[in-house]
Amino acid sequence: MGTIFNNQKGTLLLMSLLIVSSILATSILVGSLVLREIKFSKDLENATLSFFAGESGLEEALFQLRKQGADPIDLNGATLQLDNGASWSRTVQDQTQEFFLDLLPLDHSVSIGIYDRLVPGDAGGAGSVEIRWAAGSVMKVIYDEWDGASFIQTRTEIHNCSNKPCDPLVLQSLDTAHAYRILIQALGDDINNMKIKAFSTPAPSEGSEVTIPLPITVRSLGSFSTGRQGLEITLPVVEPWDL
Repeated sequence: MGTIFNNQKGTLLLMSLLIVSSILATSILVGSLVLREIKFSKDLENATLSFFAGESGLEEALFQLRKQGADPIDLNGATLQLDNGASWSRTVQDQTQEFFLDLLPLDHSVSIGIYDRLVPGDAGGAGSVEIRWAAGSVMKVIYDEWDGASFIQTRTEIHNCSNKPCDPLVLQSLDTAHAYRILIQALGDDINNMKIKAFSTPAPSEGSEVTIPLPITVRSLGSFSTGRQGLEITLPVVEPWDL
């Protein structure tokens, strides 16, 4: 009889331990889920506030550009701390010393302008333009000369670089008092790693670099706690021949 009673006590003790273990495991799981949910909510809050901060940086730039007529370069590098603890930092680009395009697909084209970025009807000051790209394609370049009122001359260059190391294509004897529209087309194959620079003299090696206008690109990074959200907007460029 004593043996049976002792066996029952052992069974009850084992069942109690199993029940307690199950309760502890469930409690740990629930606690882990709650903590995970809290962390998710916090991350979501950080991301949301970061997004709105970044959006604020974009909106402020658009207002300055469209309503105030601000020079894009004056808006570059701006930062602001908001009342809710979030912040934004901003970059604005509307020009470059070197136009770069990693890929121009076969039979596609790209157009760039050389002119005064602040006064689009004015000259760009370029005496030559140098174009470099990786070997493996034929490039067709059409460049139109703009005197401030109309196109007065159109020239075409075709440069074969399909089977040899590629020497740069140089558009020479440009009039520094005029603006230029340059259309580049890929023939035969894709054009890769294209780099374009403009210079103040007919020979690139003798002159200084001339800036090339770009569409205005505004990038705003919003931050709050551990959250980071980047936003970008590109505004269409108004070129002299579009006025």
